[in-house]
Amino acid sequence: MNNLQKSDNKARERRILDVTRDLIIRYGYDKMSMNDIADAAGISKGAIYLHFASKDELFEAIFYREFRAYAATWYERLMADPQGGTIGGIYKAVLYAVNSNPFITAVVKKDPRVLGNYLRKPDNLFANMTAPGLLDEMIVALQEAGVVRRDLDPRLVTHLMDMIAYGLVGLPDQ
Repeated sequence: MNNLQKSDNKARERRILDVTRDLIIRYGYDKMSMNDIADAAGISKGAIYLHFASKDELFEAIFYREFRAYAATWYERLMADPQGGTIGGIYKAVLYAVNSNPFITAVVKKDPRVLGNYLRKPDNLFANMTAPGLLDEMIVALQEAGVVRRDLDPRLVTHLMDMIAYGLVGLPDQ
């Protein structure tokens, strides 16, 4: 395969991912078919299968790509903010990055309209992504660094942060 073919394949793959992401956000995982993707991308259904073996594999590729974009946005905001090293600055950057990406917003909210039956699959990406105690450990480290008050229970701080984040992510766009 020459360089031109490789670049055409990469461009087609990006197009498939872009179109699929938009369809998932608009119609949801359950209502979107491989035929819908092919039609919207202007390619054959077979061309999709050259890149992705299944709808699930395609969904997971979108998740990883969008998560990288979210992380880049988060990092850029964090570095640009003079308060970026504080817990408030970190939180503000994370919330901005989540809210600026509709796909990631749906993932954070575990929006059943968008994610649909994918969430019910036993081997879905999110089934093993919860790391109990991870945020608690981060809060303890921040307490030891003097960023968060030491007299607060890390589990309480984590719980409050989750509630605030979920509430802010769930706010309607203005």
